[in-house]
Amino acid sequence: MAEYSRFFGGPVGSIPEYTQPQFAEVLEKIFSDGVFTDILNELEVVETDPPGLAVKANSGEAWIQGFWYQNTAFLTKTLAAADVTHPRIDRLILRLDTVTNFKISLEVLTGTPGAVPVAPTLTQTASTYEISLAQVSVLANATSVNNANITNEREFVLVGNADTVDGVEAAAMNQLVVDQTIASVKIYDEGAVIHAPKTYTPDAAATATLDLSLGNNHEITMPAGNITIAISNETNGEYFTIDITQDGVGSRTVTWFTTIRWFPTAPTLTTTASKRDSFGFKCTGVDTYDGFIIGQGG
Repeated sequence: MAEYSRFFGGPVGSIPEYTQPQFAEVLEKIFSDGVFTDILNELEVVETDPPGLAVKANSGEAWIQGFWYQNTAFLTKTLAAADVTHPRIDRLILRLDTVTNFKISLEVLTGTPGAVPVAPTLTQTASTYEISLAQVSVLANATSVNNANITNEREFVLVGNADTVDGVEAAAMNQLVVDQTIASVKIYDEGAVIHAPKTYTPDAAATATLDLSLGNNHEITMPAGNITIAISNETNGEYFTIDITQDGVGSRTVTWFTTIRWFPTAPTLTTTASKRDSFGFKCTGVDTYDGFIIGQGG
């Protein structure tokens, strides 16, 4: 067994030396990887003005594996030309390079066109580590993308990797969070706890299973076909939301999980291309839910 401790000035007359990886090894334990909340505009990815085959990331700061990143103004990234036959999914990412260029930079990962496209895989190795800010749906023959084609994938920084909860951001990074576990329920003293949306792009005719243990806000981008929605790991009394965005063609439908008691009546899903509906739910028992319409046709 070996013991390590850092960093010290050392005895008089000596000059201790530490490598950058040794600094990062310690610093990465201060924050989890992700975007800093409430700093500038949180690196939000939005459409260009006017919309084109490009997106832009707003200002903000991030932390990756013990390294800090800042963007102080809108930064526009051009997307590759659309395929003539199939759609694809690109990702706007932050890439940490600790071997060649020694920097964090905003980059585009271009997806592979297909009848049922999937987002490109992130590289997360010792030398190159990528985190995603957003997925961008590029439809066949598209000449532009807009906000309806952009799905947020930002994860927000938490203090200390030991406290990391996927998709959760603290309301303020310097607040004292008192974490008590009582019957598997965490109680946070001071500040709101915000769940970043969980995003889904299911295959056509497939089932999108929303895992409520991962968060309470769920966003579905419809594929080139209809889908079924299922729920897992729900808790009686839990509230959650589901946003459903039509693809660039529209006319897609969903088969809801059972059993839902809709207030006031069961909705008719908006099927206009690229439009979004939002619904709220409360779990009232084993496989029973109250359902509410938050808004439609956005």
